[in-house]
Amino acid sequence: MPLPPHGVDGRRSLPARLLLLVLIALAAPRAVQAEVIDRIVLRVNDRIATLTDYEKRRSEALAQITEGKMSPEERSRALNGVGPRVYRDMFEELLLLSRADQTRANPSDEEVDTELGRIRERFGIANDDQFAAALGQQGMTLTSYREQIRTQLRIREVVFKEIQGTIKLEEDDLRRYYRANQDQFRIPARRRVREIVVLDREGVPASEQNRRAAEIASALQGGKVLDQIAEELQPLGITSGVIDLDWVAAGELAVELEKAVWDLPTGGVSPPTASRGGLHIVQVVERQEPGVMAFTEVAQAIENRERDRLFEEKMKQFMRTLEENAYVKANPPADAADFRTVAGSKSRADRFEPFDPSAEAKKTLAEPAQPPG
Repeated sequence: MPLPPHGVDGRRSLPARLLLLVLIALAAPRAVQAEVIDRIVLRVNDRIATLTDYEKRRSEALAQITEGKMSPEERSRALNGVGPRVYRDMFEELLLLSRADQTRANPSDEEVDTELGRIRERFGIANDDQFAAALGQQGMTLTSYREQIRTQLRIREVVFKEIQGTIKLEEDDLRRYYRANQDQFRIPARRRVREIVVLDREGVPASEQNRRAAEIASALQGGKVLDQIAEELQPLGITSGVIDLDWVAAGELAVELEKAVWDLPTGGVSPPTASRGGLHIVQVVERQEPGVMAFTEVAQAIENRERDRLFEEKMKQFMRTLEENAYVKANPPADAADFRTVAGSKSRADRFEPFDPSAEAKKTLAEPAQPPG
């Protein structure tokens, strides 16, 4: 007969109490193990990142590297450094989001909708269903994607107010750069040229080739257009089509061709010149002598370059200041232990854009025949 569950006084019997203690003891290690599996690996002020957060980002980064177009050496370097870079990006993002919390940077729903619409328009996404289907292939929902956009807009607001918006460049600054860096804006002597080739043909004597080439050169000098000549003779196999070599600098043409054309005026035609494939007749369309590009031609490029340079300087200092003033507790996984020795991607201006759909989603969205699925 089995023992009754309770003693005569209604209390649990000794075996029942022991069983309960055993069950509690068996359950306790599982709870501890769960904490170890998903532990906090980073804290910045009131924001945290867990091991699960890190591993998810690391897996995504590994997938991008594996699927990306790069040389074996580049891929090997990227794979070796993926852990520290991912952790560094998490660290910098938490610093910036903590600053966003402090400054109450909080884009409205309308701003998020506007950004979402801009992204949809950029990639030709017809409707929310298509967008949701493409995101679903990446394990995302439209709701989660909106939150990613909101997060990046918060970061972008902080960066603009505290860094980008403080960069002021006057025309005098640009002109000083232009004067101090003239070598960057020097242009070499160039010739814009087009040609036609009287082709080497088996069984055709050299005298016939020379005669035909001389006729073509004479016709060009008389005002006939290269395209007309090619239209008549290319179908007969006598010449090539018109070959537009565009702008060429010294040393970019075969030596014999450069010698034949370099001193010709605009519109000038070279004598038939033997080179690869046959006799070449080259016409100079335009000449450009060596010089320095005008300030007006390069002012915008100088401004963009200087803005990028100043941004990099200010951003690095800003991130250092944020770190110095933050409560930071870093407990990185072993493969990210040296995260402080790498540069994070958040220090680049081109990183402050809301997340775009992944490359695979973009590829799918480009297929108009059916919604992504």
